[in-house]
This record gives sequence, C-alpha cells and structure tokens, in this order.
Amino acid sequence: QEGWRIADFFSHIPESMHMFTFLLDDVGIPLNYRHMEGFGVHTFVLVNREGRETLVKFHWKPTCGVKCLLDDEAVQVGGQNHSHATQDLYDAIAAGDYPEWQLFIQ
Repeated sequence: QEGWRIADFFSHIPESMHMFTFLLDDVGIPLNYRHMEGFGVHTFVLVNREGRETLVKFHWKPTCGVKCLLDDEAVQVGGQNHSHATQDLYDAIAAGDYPEWQLFIQ
C-alpha cells in the first residue's frame, strides 16, 4: 500500500485521522504503564436524575506525568525485556510506589 493512499483515506475520516496521528506521535511509545495516559475509544452515555443524557468520553492522566521513549530507546528497552512496562509496574508496586491516575470526563 502506498503511503499517500493511506493518509488520504484517514484524512477523509476525522475519527480515524485522530488515531492515526496519535499513533505516529512519540506518545505511541510509552516509557511504562505508570507514565502512560489512557482514554476510552468508545463514547458512553451518562444519565442524570432528571433523565437527561450526556455523551461522554473518559480520559486517565497519570499523576506522575507522561514520559515517552525515543525510537532508539524503545528498540533498546524492548530488545532487553519485551515486558518492560509490566515489570516496571510490578517493581514499583513491590517498592510501595503505587501508580495513580486521575479520571477526567470529556
């Protein structure tokens, strides 16, 4: 597949284009799970007491900040331990450094 054709396809579908640019950003290579943002792909409906519906999306932001790997770092870290993010999470919890995220609703 030619690169321009893929980009052309994504450019006509705004929802896909957002994910496409997100994947090509340095955010696509998280340092570990503790420093990674999260968000729901789906839209949810919240209903208040009066029965009014509101469409929402959920976002999780790590309280310790977002940290990413550069391409060269990702190759090195991934080559040494393909489960580095999981190992970091286990090690942090064992050391009493519990991960924490804030939940935001958009």
